Amino acid sequence: VLLYVLPKGGKRWLRMISDLVALAFGIGMIWYGSQLVALTWGATLPSLGISGGWDYVPLVAGGALIVLFTLERIVLRLSGAPIDDALDELPPAEVAAELDTANVKV
Repeated sequence: VLLYVLPKGGKRWLRMISDLVALAFGIGMIWYGSQLVALTWGATLPSLGISGGWDYVPLVAGGALIVLFTLERIVLRLSGAPIDDALDELPPAEVAAELDTANVKV
């Protein structure tokens, strides 16, 4: 709701803050996930016979993907690419009326 009442500059800053929070979350996933991998690498999963650290490798990989995605958005936004323009537009009245009759939330 806040994005619909803020001016364009305010929306840009709010989205940038959102991206920075996501970036920090991804970095935390990498940091703490790698610590979990290091702590459990010496243990062996008895049923598979592989290192227990493999359980936490997807956590690190997911954090890396989040970091890459948010860095891409931050760089594109700072370069002036129109990545948020479609998000700022409300649907046309006829589309909004059609969605309303179908009980679909916009």
